[in-house]
Amino acid sequence: MQTDFFKRNKWMCIGLSLVLAFGILWACFHFHSQRQKQSIWMGKTFYMLVCKEENIQVGTHEAQLSGGAGYLFSQKGEEYVALSVYLEKSEGEQACANVNAYGKEAELLVLPIERLVFKGKAEEKKAKLCQDALNSLYGCMQVLSKEIARLDNGATQQSSRRILGILSRQFSYLAKTYEESYPSFSSVCTKADAFLQECMNDIIYTKELRYLLCALSDDYLQLAFVYFV
Repeated sequence: MQTDFFKRNKWMCIGLSLVLAFGILWACFHFHSQRQKQSIWMGKTFYMLVCKEENIQVGTHEAQLSGGAGYLFSQKGEEYVALSVYLEKSEGEQACANVNAYGKEAELLVLPIERLVFKGKAEEKKAKLCQDALNSLYGCMQVLSKEIARLDNGATQQSSRRILGILSRQFSYLAKTYEESYPSFSSVCTKADAFLQECMNDIIYTKELRYLLCALSDDYLQLAFVYFV
């Protein structure tokens, strides 16, 4: 009786065995792949104040005339004119409300970078290096953000030139430090150094510093996107 049962249901038994075997293999592969991943918490968020313009070139020019960055920012296939970027949510929300109060339609794009994942031994070796580099970049951005606020509140050109000079040297140092180990990051720092040097050759305008801060935020997002989950 039992022999007849198995004869009648042999294909079902074979199918169940294959499903079970596949499940075991998948579990082993998933466990192994998870062991090969290294997750690093970044916990950074950028608040980009933007306007959607029908004519991007005109919108960029108008933004700069009013003291904004006028930075062209692309997000999910959409193009915006960025007026500024903020590292604190409350500052971004207040700035957005101020712009809208003057009749200009603006919105605040929330751009989080929470966790980066490095897969495989080759990428895992880069994890600490990338984390340190991006944290250094964020620190420079914090200094730049505070300097923009200082100038808006009446800081002298002399004092601003001194702080920006220190920031420029820091970018130069980072560019040399990561020139071989992290070339794409080194390039970002080189461009930031050159931009600051040009700003300090003449009157320092907050709109130019806002533009740099927007560009650095964009660069940070692009660098992090490679490992972003």
